[in-house]
Amino acid sequence: MSVHKKTVSRIGALLLALVMMLSLLPTSVLATGSSAEETIYVLAGGDFQEGDGTDTQHKASAQNVSDILTAIRQKYSTMNGFLFVGDYDCETHNDANATANGITALMGAVQGKYSNLNYENSVLVQGNHDYMDSRIDATGGHEFDGYSAYVLNEDDCPNGGGSQAGIQTLANNL
Repeated sequence: MSVHKKTVSRIGALLLALVMMLSLLPTSVLATGSSAEETIYVLAGGDFQEGDGTDTQHKASAQNVSDILTAIRQKYSTMNGFLFVGDYDCETHNDANATANGITALMGAVQGKYSNLNYENSVLVQGNHDYMDSRIDATGGHEFDGYSAYVLNEDDCPNGGGSQAGIQTLANNL
């Protein structure tokens, strides 16, 4: 691996760690139908990919996530949800198998530390490197117990094939 690729990989890993740690800052939300505040913890991250999208690289990426989550679990033993903002594979740009394998590896790493997190309480967003996999959530609003997530996938962006009018309609609907 060249020095440039190693530097980019290290920067990517550091950025992923920073995003995941910042996402853990407690956010108090008013529980629906209740006057008591309840803290909802949502694990968030992005840019899972490391390297060229091969299975070996997915394993390396999953190990990075697992290592980060080991540190996070020392302070936060429970997560209510999971938000991931795309790029499950790298440099393959819309390869269905690489995206699927990346999602599987990512969710395996997450569930290895937070077994309650699954596709039902997670939001997976399509990134610019990703094929639109069936496990990626549709563009629009997604309601969960105590919070909502709003998704705009890469394919729905004007530069991803979507239209400006379509984005405006989505924004109005949200």
